[in-house]
Amino acid sequence: MAGCYVERRTISTNSSISWDIAHHLYTRQLRGVAVVISDKADGLLAALTKQWYKILRQTERQRASTLNASRIMELTYEIASMQRLRFNVGLLDGLEDGGVFLVASDQVKNLPVSCHTLYITCELDEPAKTSLIQMMPPGSLVVTYV
Repeated sequence: MAGCYVERRTISTNSSISWDIAHHLYTRQLRGVAVVISDKADGLLAALTKQWYKILRQTERQRASTLNASRIMELTYEIASMQRLRFNVGLLDGLEDGGVFLVASDQVKNLPVSCHTLYITCELDEPAKTSLIQMMPPGSLVVTYV
């Protein structure tokens, strides 16, 4: 493997994959580009952005109720970075500065150089999965859902 970490996650019956990805992405948003491989990229885009904006509103409420000035500053920067994050269907050339790309499993041939988080939400054969993992930079994270 390319020195990346692989995490296996399961979705409980009272949760959704979009909820899980959004909350996991919240902790990884400053790490560069994230790619989500899914069979239904268009449908997942709508659900994922809805979950993302819920987390954004929770963070804004937390900032409004905080009295600690340094924590307010931290949350202000966090909210600003959350608002800058863009969600796209398909890999776009030239967008290496950050964002979340949702791609169908048959469309992904290579990954952006700055991709530090890869979510695999569909079934991939082992050679394809191994090829994607080898493209990841050292210290990155591959999240597979079973």
